[in-house]
Amino acid sequence: MRRAPYEGENQQARGQPVPDRTIRQPLATFEEAWRVWDAEIGLMRNRFKKPPKQKGKKRRRVVVLPDLHVPYHEPSFLQYICLKEKDADIACLAGDLVDSYAVSKYVQYKRVPAEVEWSQANLVLGKIAETWPEVRLILGNHDKRLDRQLRASLTLDMIEAIEVITGGVLDPVSALCKRFSNVTISKHQIPNTDMTLDWLMSVGDVLIAHPETFSRVPSTSSRKFEEWIADNTRQFQFDKYRAIMIGHTHQLSAFPWRGSTQLLMEIGCLCKPMDYQTSPRIGGRPQVRSYVFLEQDKQKDGSWKTDLNSVGWHCFEWGQP
Repeated sequence: MRRAPYEGENQQARGQPVPDRTIRQPLATFEEAWRVWDAEIGLMRNRFKKPPKQKGKKRRRVVVLPDLHVPYHEPSFLQYICLKEKDADIACLAGDLVDSYAVSKYVQYKRVPAEVEWSQANLVLGKIAETWPEVRLILGNHDKRLDRQLRASLTLDMIEAIEVITGGVLDPVSALCKRFSNVTISKHQIPNTDMTLDWLMSVGDVLIAHPETFSRVPSTSSRKFEEWIADNTRQFQFDKYRAIMIGHTHQLSAFPWRGSTQLLMEIGCLCKPMDYQTSPRIGGRPQVRSYVFLEQDKQKDGSWKTDLNSVGWHCFEWGQP
């Protein structure tokens, strides 16, 4: 298969001057780095609109978006959710916003330039940020692919040098989030340490996480994670929870737990089929494209309590555009 020409090759073939994009000095600020990046991906102006204003209410609606895997997301699904849930108060992204296919260490069957992935991720995150007043995000294993490969391949001194230049950022998702004032990466701080869990967040009494676990048996992954939470609650000081929702598995399941006082869920995905699903090494279960929603009531002490009867989900049919 013939590869697509890189930008500049066509200009060179036509005898036209090729623009010099050499960065001759370390970029001083994050904003300067993004101006260079915008020029690289061809973004001439910032199309991001201001986020809607936060509404002070005693009952709030939360939308949970699992595993988008940009650029393998389904744009029509995201558009449907943005219109259907436009009055929600918080959007939570449950990990794997991006696929990071360009830096994958696994066998690659097609060429997906990094600039394509990150320009689309920028547009997707911008759409989400301008739809809901508050956006919380956790990092999934795909979001961390570049970070992990850099740390595995470079010395600690090299990593520290890169962090000085980039403002401490090694994964592009964290860099993307800095562009939008209402988007934050949620992290659970482990008491009395400098360690954080960036793959887990609390939204009221709901734990949303991206644990790297999978099982063919429905709800096994969510029960395994709940057991891990129960074992480590004292050590890591997790808040009391009424519901646990996990991404990563691309499955959808809901399992009442602890005498129906808790709800454990796998929350599906919002992406196209993955390459590994076409392998002759068959396994796993078909992925379910879906998103989850719930409502919470504000308590006198300022905390938020989930109405378990408000928890629901919407599934997208296969073949649906």
